[in-house]
Amino acid sequence: MNRVTFSVVLVLLFSLILGCSDSTEEKPECNDFLLQELKSAADAGVIEAQNTLGYHYEYGECVSRNFKEAAKWYQLAADQGNTNAQKVLGFMYAGGMGVSQNTAQAIKWFRLAAEKGQPEAQFGLAIAYFRGNGIERNQKIAIQWFQKSAQQDFPRSQFNLGNLYKTGQGVPQNYIKAYKWFGLAARNGYKKATKAIENLEKSMTPEAIEAANQLIAEWPLAKNDQSWLNTTTLD
Repeated sequence: MNRVTFSVVLVLLFSLILGCSDSTEEKPECNDFLLQELKSAADAGVIEAQNTLGYHYEYGECVSRNFKEAAKWYQLAADQGNTNAQKVLGFMYAGGMGVSQNTAQAIKWFRLAAEKGQPEAQFGLAIAYFRGNGIERNQKIAIQWFQKSAQQDFPRSQFNLGNLYKTGQGVPQNYIKAYKWFGLAARNGYKKATKAIENLEKSMTPEAIEAANQLIAEWPLAKNDQSWLNTTTLD
């Protein structure tokens, strides 16, 4: 086993030991040897290591939190096609976190990841089109990206679709569809959706509510990783 291959194995072990704790209150147990191996692998160009190191600098796990350093490693991973790194870079450029705010760069990275099916990036691109941030405003395209993201159970996109159907903005007004998307967002842990449902029910008949709940019941439960519920993204 050569050193790069060995480093990849260590990166996977590092991710299991140091990262992705289910509890937001408990810090992962850190290991200096694995951290150094992770850095060596990242320096050697191992994409997974670069992305993982970016994550740890972003959240301050086993290293001092440093958005600039996080952006550096995400950039290297993104340049090699890592969709998570591309998505994160999009939000970093959009918010000026660790890099100078640059909407053109944000859209570039959102689009690259979105076209590969990354739901958060699809949401970011939808927001850019909807608001006209760094790109010509286009509600039709925005809704298409919201739809792609919502189909993958990204709750912020589902919530936004609920609002669009409720108000008839860019789509025909439809309370049943609005209720469906709010309900799916709530089922996927998005707290704002619960209040939206309560408000919408005041304008709906019992039959319409029952029809909407049937649509929610028929929707398959989310199977994808939903760690993005704790990420900071725009509504």
